[in-house]
Formats: sequence, C-alpha cells, structure tokens
Amino acid sequence: NHTVLKGHKNSILQLNWNGVGDLLFSACTDFTAAIWNVEYGVRLKKIKDHSSFVNSIYATKKGQQYFATASDDGTCKIFDIRMR
Repeated sequence: NHTVLKGHKNSILQLNWNGVGDLLFSACTDFTAAIWNVEYGVRLKKIKDHSSFVNSIYATKKGQQYFATASDDGTCKIFDIRMR
C-alpha cells in the first residue's frame, strides 16, 4: 500500500482521479463526497450537499477545475474545486 485514506463511514461507490493525478475524488453511501491529497494521505474537502447516497463523482481533466456528483436524492451537482 502506498497510502490508506480514512474518513468515509460507509461503502465507497466510486473513485476518480483529477487530470494531473495528484487528487482523488470519492463518492460514498454516507451521503458525502470527498477530495483527497494522495501524496500526503489527507482529505482536503468533505462535501455534504446530498440527502442520500452519492453514487458517482467525476472531475474535469483539463481547463476549469470542476467536479460533479450524482446522488440517489435525484440530483446532480457541480462544484468548483477551489471553493469551500
């Protein structure tokens, strides 16, 4: 193992790397998504904007730094990585 990332409370449903490969995005059944710095093994942001499971997460590979989440609450939300 290179790094173990701890912080979610339930099953992780999806992982996605950013375009550079230094950030990892996770979607979880604990109703949260997260952004991780893999080199240091720390969670940079915890996103708690959904009211049900976060099923998927996807980060842009170039250009503006955005990521999108989709949830069982019936919503898809787009976030700017630099915010919050």
